[in-house]
This record gives sequence, C-alpha cells and structure tokens, in this order.
Amino acid sequence: MKDKSGINLKINGRADNSFLYTPGSGELYASLKLLPGSNTINVTARNSCGQDSDSSTVTIKEEIACGVRINPGKSPWQFCLVTPSGTFSRDSLTNSNFSYSGSANSLYFMPIAGGGNATVKGKPYNIKPGQYYLFTGNMTVTVSTKNSGSMGHWSICIITDKEPVSGNGKNRPKSPCEESQ
Repeated sequence: MKDKSGINLKINGRADNSFLYTPGSGELYASLKLLPGSNTINVTARNSCGQDSDSSTVTIKEEIACGVRINPGKSPWQFCLVTPSGTFSRDSLTNSNFSYSGSANSLYFMPIAGGGNATVKGKPYNIKPGQYYLFTGNMTVTVSTKNSGSMGHWSICIITDKEPVSGNGKNRPKSPCEESQ
C-alpha cells in the first residue's frame, strides 16, 4: 500500500480513520477506545493488485464496581447483611478480621464521603453518601477493609440484578436487622 487511502478500518461496524499507516513497513497503528464486551475490528486494504481483509474480535472485561466505603454506625441495625449462611450486623464489624464474600439476600448500609458505585443490572450505579441503602435481589457481595479503594475503612463491593431502595431520616428504608416495634 502506497498510503492509507486504500485502507478501511471499522470498529464494531463504524468506520475509524484515526489510525496511522507506515508504507515502508506496512504497519498500521491505532489507539482504540473499546467498550466492555465483545468488539469486532475489521481492516480492508484495496489497491490495483486486489483486495484483502482481516477481522479480529477483542473482548474487554467490564470493571466491577467495588469499594463503596461505609459507616458501620453505632446500632446493630445500621449495617445488615443477610446471606444464605446467616445474618451479619454492625456487631460483626467490631472484629477487624471479619470479611464476607459470596451471595446475599439483602444488604443495608450507609456510605461515607465519596460514595462510590455498585454494579446493578451489569452497569455502574452511583451510591450517594448520607443515604441509607437497602439492596435485595440476586446479589454477590464482598465486605472487607481490604477492598480496592477502601483505605482501611469498611467497604462493600456489590453486584446485583435489582436497583436498591434508598433514603434518610423518616424516608429511609427499614433495615432487615431492625427489631420489630
């Protein structure tokens, strides 16, 4: 190829002309921003001798939202994790070696400054500080002081198929660990 005019690059079916081509070596250079999931890259070169094309698929793993730092509170109901193996309340967090990673039926907590993200229905879900959150549904939860970004605070990684209920004051959802009045 004499120059890049005979080269077509498509990313997921869309033309992209931002690549560089070096005629002497025949090398094509591209810096691509690919989305999480499967991405198809097609290159077609055409000149007076004919045409050739090649295709490749690149899979980008979605980064799991993790490390929502939480305020464990002072009362047992202010943190509540209900799992198939038992219920953990704020009292579990008095043990600095406590951690949990696995499925959960419900999760109740309040994030601290900075909030963070959970993964809800495969997408990042913004968690706001100062709100109580009640997550339910099919969940995978990791609670630890060693999660990425936790900086030694208690933090939670949440992957779920259902949006949470949130609020504060009289509008906060009821904790599953709250005693019935």
